[in-house]
This record gives sequence, C-alpha cells and structure tokens, in this order.
Amino acid sequence: MTSFSRSRSAAVSGTGSALPSRLVTNVELEAILGHELPVGNAESHGVRQRYWCGPDESTADLAEEAARGALTAAGLEPHDVGLLVIATDTPEFVTPPTAAVVCGRLELSQAHALDVSAGGAEFVSALDYAWKSICLDVRIRHAVVVGVSAMSTYLDPHDARTVPVYGDGAGAVVLSASDGDGVLATTCRTMGEHSHDV
Repeated sequence: MTSFSRSRSAAVSGTGSALPSRLVTNVELEAILGHELPVGNAESHGVRQRYWCGPDESTADLAEEAARGALTAAGLEPHDVGLLVIATDTPEFVTPPTAAVVCGRLELSQAHALDVSAGGAEFVSALDYAWKSICLDVRIRHAVVVGVSAMSTYLDPHDARTVPVYGDGAGAVVLSASDGDGVLATTCRTMGEHSHDV
C-alpha cells in the first residue's frame, strides 16, 4: 500500500554530465560529406562542433557516467535512490530498458527504474514523473533523472540535413524530497494531433 504525501516537493540536489570522446567539427563533417555544409546550416543552428560516440561508447555508458556524477554531487549512496528514470529516444536495447542496465551498473538496490521516450521532450517528461513520484510517495526521497542521447549511431553520415544538427551526451539531476523550495507546478500535454506531421 503506497503512502501518499501532498505536503512536500522536490528540489535538485546534484547534477552530472557526460560527453563521448569523439569531437566532430564542421570541417570534419564536410570532409565526410565530400562537400560544404548547406549555406546557413551552422549559422542557423549555432552548431560549430558536436560529440559523437565512438565504437566502444553507448547510451548506457553516457547515462551511467552522468548519473554517477549527480549522485556524487548530491552526496548520496546507491541505496538512497528510490527511482531512476532514463529519458532517451536512443535506448541501449529494445528491451530491457536502458534504465535497467544503468540501475544494475550503479547497484541501485532500492530503485524502481524505467525509460521515458517522448520524441525530444523526454527529459521534461521524466522530470515531471520523478517530481510527482516524490511528492506522492513518502518512500521515495531521492530520484535520479538522466537525459541521454546517442543519435549519432542512427544517423546517415552522408545526410547533410541531419548530421550537422545532432550530437551525443548525457545530463543528470538528483531530485530530493524537500519541505521548502522546489518544483512548484508542472503542466504537460502531448499535441497528438500533430503526430501525422512527422
């Protein structure tokens, strides 16, 4: 039976990040493509360089590193975490979820772990879920939320429209129960009526 509490919020108590090892500049991309990037591409997106995963790096690797950093910053041990949410649209596997892989690596013995995929809105959705979980379930005092992407592994390296835009990396936060300041309110809505535009 879940115990509920509507008298507390959640605040960020630690952050972490991770980047893969390969730095790819626009000059290198042009060499891969065999021609210059489309005029205005770099300027319009503001992207001059990006990081891509190497052959020995993956979504779970980035997520693990970012989560470890956030836990260290928050001063927490693995058994303190009650929830792990991985926000990604580039999962490690179809199944099991990336969160299960990272949960095992981090030895989060008390955590429920799940993935959230929302086409670019994953991190906001995951943060919303984690906050509400902490507010409603007094057993969850700390949640780790990781936003991670390894889109380079899905890109066509010769597609000049997409390769300049995407990079790989991960960012993580620890949300901790708070009786004071924290997340005040959220409103999320999926505009499903536009799904056919993809």
